[in-house]
Amino acid sequence: MLFRSAKTPIGQRLRREFLHLTQLRHPSILRVKNYGQDQGSGATWFSSEVLRGPTSTELSGRLNLFNWCRLATGFLRALAFLHRNGWVHGDIKPDNIRLRKKMDDGPLDPVLLDFGLTRQGHLPAEEKILGTPQSMAPEQWLGQPPDFLSDIYSAGVLLYQWWTGRFPFEEIGRAHV
Repeated sequence: MLFRSAKTPIGQRLRREFLHLTQLRHPSILRVKNYGQDQGSGATWFSSEVLRGPTSTELSGRLNLFNWCRLATGFLRALAFLHRNGWVHGDIKPDNIRLRKKMDDGPLDPVLLDFGLTRQGHLPAEEKILGTPQSMAPEQWLGQPPDFLSDIYSAGVLLYQWWTGRFPFEEIGRAHV
């Protein structure tokens, strides 16, 4: 559960994230349950399924080829589903993929999280640069909104990071782009 005032930009993004997730039903996308707002404080919240496994950040560089392929397949199916249905995630990164169960509780079952920057591809994005620097496509650094191609770029960075345990560009900044 997350708590934010519904009147703040973060509270509005939380509500938008919940609404997006109610429209996106896929085995590898977080399942949300309830949304609410406290009448007294105005704090908003939503509940989701309980994920017991680690984030993919914790697995980076420690996967054998079989598990890397399972993780990649589940994640890429979720991303393909988003794109097929006209959605851009906008913030693909290791912390936004988590396993549904612990690794020793069965096959890897990745779940794509954090839909706060998600939007339908034809709708305008937020005016400011948002995202995670090491995973962002170069055009996002230049102020362009994330799109399907920037999601694919970020997916490539993610797959590289899962295999090697590091980002392809460790010291990235605006001056490097």
